[in-house]
Parts: sequence; C-alpha cells; structure tokens
Amino acid sequence: MDGKKIFLSIFIILFCVKIFSFELIFDNEYGSQIIEELYQKNIIDLDGRTYPLRVDQLLKDLRSAKKRSDLSKEEIFMIEKLLSIYGKKSSKYRYHFDIYNQSDFNLVLDSTNFKDSLITYTNLLIKNSKKNLFYNISFDLFFPFVERDSFYYRMKDWEKTGSDFNNTFLGVFSKDYYLIFGRIKPVWGGGFYDNIYFSKDLLSLDGILFEYDFKKLKFFYFTVYLTPYYLKDKKRTDNTYMSTHRLQYFISKNINFSFKEMIIYQSNLPQPPYLNPIIFYYIIQNNSFSDDNIIWSFDLTFEDLFGFKIYNELFIDDYQYQPEFSYVPNKLGYLFSLTYSPKNLRKILFGLEYCRINTYTGTHEFDRLNYSYYRRPISYFFGTDGDFLLFKFDYRFNETIKSGYNISFLRKGSRDLFDSWESEMPLTSPPFPSGRVETTLKNGINFYGEFFKERIFLNLDISDLYIKNYQNIVGEERNIFEIKFKIGVNL
Repeated sequence: MDGKKIFLSIFIILFCVKIFSFELIFDNEYGSQIIEELYQKNIIDLDGRTYPLRVDQLLKDLRSAKKRSDLSKEEIFMIEKLLSIYGKKSSKYRYHFDIYNQSDFNLVLDSTNFKDSLITYTNLLIKNSKKNLFYNISFDLFFPFVERDSFYYRMKDWEKTGSDFNNTFLGVFSKDYYLIFGRIKPVWGGGFYDNIYFSKDLLSLDGILFEYDFKKLKFFYFTVYLTPYYLKDKKRTDNTYMSTHRLQYFISKNINFSFKEMIIYQSNLPQPPYLNPIIFYYIIQNNSFSDDNIIWSFDLTFEDLFGFKIYNELFIDDYQYQPEFSYVPNKLGYLFSLTYSPKNLRKILFGLEYCRINTYTGTHEFDRLNYSYYRRPISYFFGTDGDFLLFKFDYRFNETIKSGYNISFLRKGSRDLFDSWESEMPLTSPPFPSGRVETTLKNGINFYGEFFKERIFLNLDISDLYIKNYQNIVGEERNIFEIKFKIGVNL
C-alpha cells in the first residue's frame, strides 16, 4: 500500500470517531479568533490569555457578558456563536479544510521573480469527555505536500503527502484542576502578535501539563522532551528536557501578576528534582554545579483600564549581578502589548506591541540547551538579537466581516540562537543589535469574512515589505509585495 492510501485510511478512521463534548480550547482553533477579539475588548476575562482554556470557564464568562447593556449587536452575535460552538452537551466531530495560496513579487533591480504555491490542508479535531476523563486528537494531512526543510520541522514528505499530530493527549479534570499527558501547545502570555515565553509559532510539545486554580492564585506546571525525533543516533544519552512552572496571582479583578521559571537540561533520563513542580529550579541548578539553562519571567497585566488592556513581561535568561564580570552581557527580553477599544466605538480596536530581545538572549554555550525546538525559537518569532514594533487597527463591519491595517518595523542583528557569547568571548559587552543589522518595514491590510452560515471563511492578507541589509548582507535590498489568502470550510 502506498503512502497516499495509508494516510487516507488513517484519516477515514479518525473521521468516523464519535465525539461528545469540548473540554479544552487551544490557540488557533475554530472560534479562538472571536475569543481573542472579545478578550481584547474587555468583554470576557481569560486570565491573561493563557491557553489551553477550559470550556466551563469560557462559558461562565460568556453568560456573564450577555447581561451587559453596552454591547453592540455584532458582539452579542459573537457571544451567541461561541455559546453555540462550545455550549452543547453533545457535539459532533469538527472537520476543517483550508486552501492556502501565496504569491510573492520580489522586485530586485530590473527583474521580477514570481513564486506561487498551493497547499491543501486538512485538520480533524476529535474531542471526547466522560465523567472526569477526556481525550483530544488533532490530525493534519497535507496533500500535495512540498517538503521545505525537514531539519526545521518534524514533518517529512512521503508519496507527496505529509501528516502530523498536533494537540493530541489524554487527561483528567475537575472544577479546580486538569492534568493532561501527550502532545500539547500551551500559550503563557498576553502579546496579541506573539509571546516571548512560548511563541505562537512553536510546534506542539510532548509532555505533561498541569493546572490548579486556587481562585486568587493559579499554578501551572509543564515538563517536556525537547530532543528532536529526526536524530539518526537513537541511542545517544544526552537527551534534552525542559521543565517550567508558573504562579499567577490576581491582585484584583483587573490586575494580575505572574512569575515563570524554566530549566532546560541534558540527561539520559528526566531528573527527579526538575520533575518536582513546586521546587525552586535556580537553587537546584546552582547547587549542582551544572550548566543547565535557567530562565525567569515576570509579567504584569492590567485589564479593562478605561478601555485599555496592558501587558508587560520581563524575560531573564541571564542577569549579571557580579560587577567584576560586567563585560558579560545581560541576556534579557522585554515585551509590551497594548490594546484599546473605545466604549462608544465598539467596532474599532487599536493595538500596539513592542518586543526587544538582547544579543545572545536564549543562546547557550552548548547549543543543545539553547531556547529552541527543532531549531525554531521557543521565544518571540525572531529568536534573539532584535526588536519589533507593530501597530494595528481593526474594524468590524458587521457580525461576520472585519478588516484591518498594520504597520511594523523589525531590526534583526546578525546573531542567532546557535551563536553564543561563550564561544566568541568578546572583551566588551556586545552592541544591540549586533553586526550587520537587517531592517524590515512592512505595511499590510487584511480582510476576514464568514459566509454561508459561517461554514465558509476567507482570510486575505496583502503586504508590502522593504528590507535593507537583506539576510544581514550590507547593501542588499529587497522589495517584496506579498499576497496570501486562505479559504476554509468548517463542517
């Protein structure tokens, strides 16, 4: 049997599985775009936008929001739509089908290069719960599939077909906690474009995720296996693991504060101290005289502050508190995100986001311990040695159609996550951004619409990019006109 038939058989089997209810919601699932918009407008409270979301908590927020008298008919429609999606006691499977088409026009001197790619993508979400047990299966099938770079992504071409599992796990839950085992993609942060602790572009991770709600306090624990599966030597014992925990404190209804700590380490097996969810990793790592990678993060969120939502995060990979080593760089990152929706103009949403990640932040003397997974940054999309400023404006015409404009500026230095201060050993603290700096100015408009009783949706993005010092080569310039569209079907 060839690859096409095998993948088709797997898809048909999964397609026939019956589903009973939705218990957890992950970022980028059907309906999450509406959830995000209602959150940014301070209509519902998602505790700092932490995914995965519990359906029971979302339904409670939605039913409370319905009682407000200041909502527009479009916002009431969106609330009712989410209630219809997630409020059913018995729901059928969700089958999602996308068609992507991307066209790039690169204007270089007098020549014009045209690239056109068409990818069909299918996604089947299967979710089931019974009493306190639940499972989730998310299966992707790409046909035809063009292998771009398997070194960066775990999917491989097989008979022109590619497939992978995303959020796929078993779990138990109650009104105060949930515990899940399997392939999971969490979001811990309040950035609307991306997050500095776990990037939106991050692949799903294999491990254990736990959350407990103490009302004023929320505790999260996540431990995963980071070694890529494509390694040829399966017997090597220097496996890479990551453990992280987060404590969130609600100072008031509108203000909350979080502390996050992470350890990335190499070992033949997971180490018991780092599997301990409530131990302080920094002390364990310091006393072990090891070079494990410790990361801290502090964030502060202000909700519904005169229509504003403000998020701040300080990301600490390494801070030099010993003055005799002042030439060693402080490996820090900072994220500021702000959204605003005027109470008398509810159709409008403004957003501003800035992220800076210092030179060498996320890097490590041993590249197996840097802040990456399948050579993709775990942190904000550009990884390290750069900063990014974005302004956006969104306008919702009616219940199902909205459009927007955004402008962004990216500075990216010449270092990446596989460089390190330890290997270069400069005599002074490095500049920011370092070396030959690539700059990208991007203007773009976008359109999103749902049609035929919200079964068909269209997402269109048109952008113009001007890049100086392209790929960090002095004098290289690129002018790219980019068109992307996605047509989706939800059944």
